[in-house]
Amino acid sequence: MLIEFKGKVVSGCGKHSDLIIPGKMKLPNAPSDWPDVLCPGSLNVEIFIAELPKGLDDLGPGVLVKKLDNGILKPAFVIQQSAIINNTIGPLGPVIGRGDALLWRAKINVLKTAQDFSCWVLRRLDSGMTRHIELVSSVNLRRTLNLCDGNSVCIYLEGCE
Repeated sequence: MLIEFKGKVVSGCGKHSDLIIPGKMKLPNAPSDWPDVLCPGSLNVEIFIAELPKGLDDLGPGVLVKKLDNGILKPAFVIQQSAIINNTIGPLGPVIGRGDALLWRAKINVLKTAQDFSCWVLRRLDSGMTRHIELVSSVNLRRTLNLCDGNSVCIYLEGCE
């Protein structure tokens, strides 16, 4: 299943740059295309509420992007909360796996240039973010794609069967 989110690039609050997400060599369950080393930080995309993706309601209860927490759209793999250094979303509370990183293969398309680039959507389970998608890669996506706040993009998020 492929879900298309439309949105705009926005500045994050800088917290993701403090996270140390392990690369392929430190994760025995990582797929072969997971980067050896990730660029610090993430690219934040605020989804357009007026253009919500088809199929989003099929992902179960929750507000907007939080629907991904339900696991109906299967991620490529999961990184346990304890393997992510400086992860402030802890395992406390009623949600099993809280703070685990759910990772989906994705492609970002920059609308003004028609550039496509493969990357990963990273969502920490039970994150409070409802309108933002975080993209990670081995490169700085903002610099590589020459992106500025406000640039319109499409994110193609691929679920696993």
